[in-house]
Amino acid sequence: MEEKAAEPAYGAQVRVGLVEADSVDHCAESPPALVRQPNCSHAPESESDPSKPILVTRKRLLVVEDNPDVAQMLSEVLQIYGYNTRVAYDGITALELAKSFRPDVALVDIGLPAMDGYQLARRFRQMPELRATRLFAVTGYGQLSDRMRSAQAGFERHLVKPVDLEELRRLIDGTG
Repeated sequence: MEEKAAEPAYGAQVRVGLVEADSVDHCAESPPALVRQPNCSHAPESESDPSKPILVTRKRLLVVEDNPDVAQMLSEVLQIYGYNTRVAYDGITALELAKSFRPDVALVDIGLPAMDGYQLARRFRQMPELRATRLFAVTGYGQLSDRMRSAQAGFERHLVKPVDLEELRRLIDGTG
């Protein structure tokens, strides 16, 4: 069963279909993956056949924030954007969750209890299975010294709260 979506403003066409459960590797809590079909003249030859579906995987984001309201709000907004999110309220839980979830990006508050964000970033960088995770500090700490410490700890970006959500989205998608 296939549905044709309305054509977006730029003329791209998207078709959404069902994916067999065995053909997708995803976390138990994540919704099924999406399948899209390109309508693009510069698509590689293997992707130029519109009858062949292409698996589109959602980026996995880990939100590490000790304020439950802020963590949940950010997670829900990111889910609306189409990302697969998990939340941890401290660094120790974040490490354990990251081992199984394997986030593409971790958004980490610096002022965490027990293990601060700097320590958490260093631990991520020491673990082979988490080294590829992109780390973004999302914090109220905005002084130059804070930015320098976050870079030294292994963060790729240092964002000061309140975060511009469109900028965050561009950074996550690698276009900012």
